[in-house]
Amino acid sequence: MSGGKNKRALKREGFLGNNGSFRFVIVSLLALGNITLGMAAVMLLARIAPYVSLVLLAAALFVICGKTVTMRTPDHTLAWSILLLAVPFAGLVLYLSWGRVNFTKLEKGFLERSFRRCRDFLQNEPDAGDALREERPEQARQAAVLRREDFPAYRADAGAAKYYPLGELLFEDLYRDLEAARDHIFMCFYIVADGEVWERLRGILRRKAAEGVLVRFMYDDMGCVMTLKRDFAGKLRADGIEVTAFNPIHRYVRQLYLNYRNHRKMCIIDGRVAYAGGINLADEYANISSRVGHWKDGGLRFTGGAVRSQTAIFLQIWDMENMMVTEDYNAFCPEPEEPGPGGMYIAPFADGPANNPRNPAHTLYQTMCAAARESVWYTTPYMMPDCALREALCCAAEGGVDVRIITPGIPDHVTVYAATRGHYRRLLDSGVRVFEYAPGFMHAKMALCDRSSAVVGSINMDSRSFYQHYENAVWIAGGQAVDDIARDFDALFARCREIDPAAWDARPMHKKLWQATLSLFSPLF
Repeated sequence: MSGGKNKRALKREGFLGNNGSFRFVIVSLLALGNITLGMAAVMLLARIAPYVSLVLLAAALFVICGKTVTMRTPDHTLAWSILLLAVPFAGLVLYLSWGRVNFTKLEKGFLERSFRRCRDFLQNEPDAGDALREERPEQARQAAVLRREDFPAYRADAGAAKYYPLGELLFEDLYRDLEAARDHIFMCFYIVADGEVWERLRGILRRKAAEGVLVRFMYDDMGCVMTLKRDFAGKLRADGIEVTAFNPIHRYVRQLYLNYRNHRKMCIIDGRVAYAGGINLADEYANISSRVGHWKDGGLRFTGGAVRSQTAIFLQIWDMENMMVTEDYNAFCPEPEEPGPGGMYIAPFADGPANNPRNPAHTLYQTMCAAARESVWYTTPYMMPDCALREALCCAAEGGVDVRIITPGIPDHVTVYAATRGHYRRLLDSGVRVFEYAPGFMHAKMALCDRSSAVVGSINMDSRSFYQHYENAVWIAGGQAVDDIARDFDALFARCREIDPAAWDARPMHKKLWQATLSLFSPLF
């Protein structure tokens, strides 16, 4: 990275940029102070002049009308409407801090430019849609959803993708691929934590940078604020690594906005090998240590033309955060070899708040429900579907499709777990089978349709993933990887406890009320 870019990155990170827990506390106190002052001000005004309450109520109604016109989902609008009408003072302040996506004019400019360059690049990529429609017409409907959003499907050899049912298996191959890098390494992760996994990875990245390999590393500031030591970014820069913290948490405190995050997990090596999935760079993902029992995750390694899409997705968000423009994506995207026979199709794709209300991940999950003829199975750590996805799941089950969802058996967040469980009743009533992973925490984010197509990525089944986070995943059809995912699901069900509808109805009333309340407001989580 040039000196100018270094200065710009340091300026964005600010004087608190390398202070971990202290920075989190300071930013939290500043945010709390903003919220408290805002609430105190409106409450004082209400006491001095009662008619101010009517003004605030009118403001709340104005926000509700705006949400209705531009709503992501009815669930999201309903949750905010109840909060704003019930407590307009607090609701308006919370909405300003949590309920909107707000970009400065400069950020909007770079955002639009980086998305346009990525879209233009992918529009020109060859799409295997015709061959897919001829060979796999049922799966072609799913690929068409992504093609409409400019994410093409690539034809690949039967072994071009490899599925990893556990993080520790993925890391061993990742280490080897990183050691073999000759031109560039691009990495983007939501969580990075000190430990065995990171120490080994950092040693490899340091060596490759010293050899002249271009290494770019992006992490989410909120995801890492409590896990990294002081001067993490500075030490990487000293190693010759270009590093960017996505959306530093102090950036929007004065604007009462802290919300959108980069939840993506990806790695690209020399434009020829790519990784995606739910696995972050921390020891629990390799089952070295975990406070929630066995950590079940999933990841994918793939080669061939599809790596070009994943590279473009990385460059787009790198450019957006660094306020720069990569002039030539092809410089990092070597032309792939022509694939041999095998009938596998791979389509990397991405999502984020910048493209709301359009949402390829959400639409793809609904399409898989509609396209399924025999079965559609999901794993997710947080299962809070909006009404559209919930009804798609229920309609598929009521139509005779074997719909199953696996959630954690041991939660990482008790409140979110209760909200997840609050959605069980409607699904169970329609014949959806719900399982909980008994040995520990289910962190894998996967979907499998008719044992013939699958999605592996970072996407949770909740509004935050669909509408507030930047996410990425890979859709695949045919080939060995899909067969391996199907076998992993078969093995998983044997290790899960299935939720019995009758037993579920017998749980205590206070749990029913608590879970139902949390599920109502889950779009705000």
